[in-house]
Amino acid sequence: MSDIKKRFSRRDFLRVTGSAAATLPLLAACAEATEEATQAPGTGTELEAGERGGLWLAPEPPELKKIVTATNTPSYFTVLPWYTMIDYGFTAEEGFEEVEFIIADAAFDGVISKDFTIGCNMEPDEVMVAQNEGVPLVAIAVHRDHEWQIAGMSPTIKKPEDLIGGTAILGSPGSRTFLQYRDHILKWSGGTVDIERDMEFIELSGGSDIRQQALIADQIQIANIYTRHLMGLKEAGASWAVFAWNEWAQEFIVAHADTVAEAPRTIVNLLRAYLKSINVLRNWNEKAQLVKNMAELHEQELTAEFDLAYVSQMDQIPVDAGFRPTAMKFFLDDLASYDIIPKTNYDQVFDLSFLQQAQTELFGLAWPPTKTNDFFTAANLPLVVELK
Repeated sequence: MSDIKKRFSRRDFLRVTGSAAATLPLLAACAEATEEATQAPGTGTELEAGERGGLWLAPEPPELKKIVTATNTPSYFTVLPWYTMIDYGFTAEEGFEEVEFIIADAAFDGVISKDFTIGCNMEPDEVMVAQNEGVPLVAIAVHRDHEWQIAGMSPTIKKPEDLIGGTAILGSPGSRTFLQYRDHILKWSGGTVDIERDMEFIELSGGSDIRQQALIADQIQIANIYTRHLMGLKEAGASWAVFAWNEWAQEFIVAHADTVAEAPRTIVNLLRAYLKSINVLRNWNEKAQLVKNMAELHEQELTAEFDLAYVSQMDQIPVDAGFRPTAMKFFLDDLASYDIIPKTNYDQVFDLSFLQQAQTELFGLAWPPTKTNDFFTAANLPLVVELK
């Protein structure tokens, strides 16, 4: 274990929010942070830079030759694009000589401390709350621009009231996920279950795949999960409720403001490598090679239930690493309605100039605009005109 991984893998395996640590014997080995330190290989195709179609211009040299990217979950579909940019030689094409991809609970902390060049899948509300508190973070792109909101329940839950007194993982109390699921479950249960009042909340390392296993074992009674987990729940006699499929930014790609200022070309080239990776992921004909690489190079097999969810998982990843301005407006307005952040525009959160530069060099496009420009913002109109 490298020193950098040790420092950013310090979260307890399981913690009870607001009380003493729980001692559930829950698959500890599965939740250990892992890392992949890789000398970037050569180019992944026989084509020279500039020959893949579109513009695909050769990059300028990055300021940093060694970079560290980090995510906080080992989930197959989260790590896939970040491994792919290494496996297909895209980071090498962009001038990076060594790439270390780290999976650690404290990935967010590592971006703040500048030990990590970028955070790959950071929680939007966590990023924006930190920004509002003066932490110099910059969102530079979007990792997922759609989000399933699905509550998985353990096999012991036969009616909504069975949740009362149980244990839940639905985001930390006060977070976006928690508040949205509280509203969903209040409505779904006919007002009988208020998760804030009626349930105990814990945190669990390892991401949603570990939450699924905890549900099946009845060690938690409800948790937010995704489509790839439903077949496993079905086989275990468990249940679920699909509440929403939202077009909003589930995860931001984030860098420290100093990194952005001191190594702008590094950020552009990283985003170029990421865009190349995403375009491979969204090529159905590449699926077999991607699955083979994950199994042989990273010891991650695509299970049958995850294979069924492959398309729905790809549907969450924008091919341009951006978002629709109107969708982002509704997302930010929703966060403001819960008092998670003050009402804001996306240009207060994002610096999209690096993404636009990467997009322009590769594809000849630049989207979304760097300045918030959805219709209602541009026209300075409210969503609802109060009747008088």
